[in-house]
Amino acid sequence: MNILSQHGRNSGRESCRFYMLKCRKFDQLALQPGMINAQLLDMQRNFFKKSIALALLLTFTGIGAHAALGNYDLIWPQQFEQYFKYVDAKAESLPPQTINQCNQHYAAIAEKGTLDFRYALGYFDESHGYSSPQYGFSPSIDGSNFSALREFLTKPCAADSKRMSCGFAETGLPQTGVTQLSKSITLLGRPVNVTITLTHSSASELFDNNVGPLIQRQETLTAQSEDNFFDGLSSADIVFYNGHSRNGGGPDFKPPVLNAHKKADYSGYYQIKREGFKHMMTSLKQQHAPALVGIFSCFSKKHFHATMMKNNPRQSVILTGDAIDYLSTTQASLGYLEAILRGECGARLDEIAKQSPHIQKHFFDYNFK
Repeated sequence: MNILSQHGRNSGRESCRFYMLKCRKFDQLALQPGMINAQLLDMQRNFFKKSIALALLLTFTGIGAHAALGNYDLIWPQQFEQYFKYVDAKAESLPPQTINQCNQHYAAIAEKGTLDFRYALGYFDESHGYSSPQYGFSPSIDGSNFSALREFLTKPCAADSKRMSCGFAETGLPQTGVTQLSKSITLLGRPVNVTITLTHSSASELFDNNVGPLIQRQETLTAQSEDNFFDGLSSADIVFYNGHSRNGGGPDFKPPVLNAHKKADYSGYYQIKREGFKHMMTSLKQQHAPALVGIFSCFSKKHFHATMMKNNPRQSVILTGDAIDYLSTTQASLGYLEAILRGECGARLDEIAKQSPHIQKHFFDYNFK
């Protein structure tokens, strides 16, 4: 299993994959900022195979199964930290911001003194279905990402660092799938209390368990993440989704609907029903307009941009233009978070957030100049 993904472009589907059976050349991956080297990639796949028994045990005891599978909760914060070496360097190299340059985006937040930030992780399964006998159909990874994000954001800020996306205090019970991270910052010269509500969607990594013995917990996690995202669109300041586009049927927080071949049913379900998309647009049609919406999912520009702009031509959004692996979407989301906490917008927002060639090429923000 591999957190850097080949995206099945020959399959006719525009969906993310969080692992691949045939890897890209390791020497190419090692050259990417924030990417892990070939040796660690091999170690990671071997560890994944060895840890499945522990994951199953933890799944049935209801304790931290996500942390066991693939060891991503430990590996990913390291990759976030590597990525932030470039983020930090770029942020510190920029000249002082022009006075009032970004006021239109942050003035209302600074005035009320609070920033309500929602970050909802979708049900991130292997959307092409079958992985291998050990993992069954459509294993998911958003729970491990939840743990990795929490670890990275709550890590104490270094004494000599000006980084903003660190040192958050955590409240709540993370084992319930929802947690709140809080921190006081200064925005436009005013004190602002930032609250990040973070949720994940899958009850375990194993699809069969999530639609079987863990179905009640799965329904609870789905409902929590849906509330975090869709309610955030009609009430919060900034809302991020990181998961699948489901070929225009997402955002999606439920176990995938599978076809007869045990693969996500795009043509027979997602492209017809479009439940997540319809719910998203209903939420965006409320009186409240978020200052920024980030849809960190494959081809979100193609699937969602036109309708979102028709609904509100001034809505600020971050979208993607290609199939994106889950590590890259998460790194990009943290890069954008860092820029937001610094009160940045426009080209400076992009310069801080986009620190690898793939992210530079395939992430776009609109109406946040």
